[in-house]
Amino acid sequence: MQSPAAHPLTAMATVAKITQSSKPSQERATKAQLTPPEFKTKLAEAAPLASSLKQVGETTFALTDRVAKAASAGKIRAKEIATDPRTQVTAASAAGGAVVLGAGGATAGMLAGGALGAAVGVVPALFTFGLSIPIGMMIGGGCGLVGGGALGGTTGFVGGGAAGFGAYTKRAAIRNAATSCIASIKKARRTVKEVVVYVYAKNRHRCIVAAQKIGGRAAVARSKVVATAEKARLKTMDVASQRVLQVTAASAAGGAAVVGAGGAATGALTGGVLGAAVGLVPALFTFGLSIPFCAVVGGGCGLVGGSAIGGTTGFVAGGAGGYGIYTKRMAISNKVEVARTYAKETASSSAEFFRTKWTGATGGTPE
Repeated sequence: MQSPAAHPLTAMATVAKITQSSKPSQERATKAQLTPPEFKTKLAEAAPLASSLKQVGETTFALTDRVAKAASAGKIRAKEIATDPRTQVTAASAAGGAVVLGAGGATAGMLAGGALGAAVGVVPALFTFGLSIPIGMMIGGGCGLVGGGALGGTTGFVGGGAAGFGAYTKRAAIRNAATSCIASIKKARRTVKEVVVYVYAKNRHRCIVAAQKIGGRAAVARSKVVATAEKARLKTMDVASQRVLQVTAASAAGGAAVVGAGGAATGALTGGVLGAAVGLVPALFTFGLSIPFCAVVGGGCGLVGGSAIGGTTGFVAGGAGGYGIYTKRMAISNKVEVARTYAKETASSSAEFFRTKWTGATGGTPE
């Protein structure tokens, strides 16, 4: 059998029961005024009870001390946990995640639940005069609000707490990684800067060399262009100073002006006549207005066409004629001189012949 010290609660119950049962005995002993032998006997019988009470007291004091120590240790542990930065970061992250995702989940749940509730309320809308739609929307929105808030809050709490705990736990590694990344970026920036400076210097040197080469070639080309332009200018002046070209240009211009004017007049007249003839066809429907209209249109077309054709023909014919006449001017002059001499000799011979005939016919002597 286990002693009351092994089970403090059982011992305390036993002590209470014995105490309650011993109260009448003590009262009777007091009233009866026990004799010394009987008192010794009772005292001997109460010795085990006193020993049990002593053990119970010691056990109670030990248990109280142990509970006090456990409470103190728990208080210290709770204080340590509460003052632990990792715990604080985890709690703050969990609270922030719960607030953010909870609000978002509540909003999304309210909207989705309201839409589903309204859709469900459409079914009995005919029997409820449409009241089921807003009621269903309110019920669905409320359920979605609660469910979305709970789900989003729980997810945000767990996710935010896990993220905060992991970030704080791995803060040294994260700091080292960030430092390494920053160092790599700075190194890459320096490398890029060096490469850019090198490429710029190299390309600048190439550009300078190319500019020098181009400048030399440009100078040569410029001198060639100037020389060619000077030759062309001299050639143009030489050609323009030639009499044959001047005569040809003047003849072409005169021919274009004369024949162009005649062609324009002829074209305007011919086009007007043709246009008036064409305007006769719809004259019955236009009350005669088509005749002058078509005459004007035809005359304009004939004027343009006649002037173009006449001007071109006169330009070509006049230029060709002037060029040919000026080129063959010596031969033409010789022919004219021969013809003039022949005409003069023929006239003289004819006059002599008529004079002789006249003298013979009249019997007189020629003077």
